[in-house]
Amino acid sequence: MALLELSSISPHEERNRIVRILNYKRNEETNYTLYVIQVHLGDFTWTVERRFRDFAEFDSKRFKDQKRSFLPPKKLVGNSDPNFLTERRSELEKYLRTVVELEMWLQKKREGFAMPRLLARFLDFHQYVSHILKTD
Repeated sequence: MALLELSSISPHEERNRIVRILNYKRNEETNYTLYVIQVHLGDFTWTVERRFRDFAEFDSKRFKDQKRSFLPPKKLVGNSDPNFLTERRSELEKYLRTVVELEMWLQKKREGFAMPRLLARFLDFHQYVSHILKTD
């Protein structure tokens, strides 16, 4: 789990700049889209690429009761339209920021100082800031 300096992080999702989805990459050959996520924590900044399927998998693990999920719904037709992808990028960014905000709030409530492993793995903390990760 990644150690967090929670007091330095804004308690409001709209001001939370830990994660941003910069853009998307469309691969026409394989017919899928990658969303480019920028993660910024302290002096560290890196990017992670995730498909919508990765978001859905993370969401199903994080929110076992899918009634509580706030992931944008999957769209089967028209999901490669540039206008749709731009809107989807924005929705996924809001989703991710909200999840980060929720996790920070839960950590503060529990007086904890670590990002949950599931979220840390989704954001590739284990690859980029391994020296601030605690092992179990």
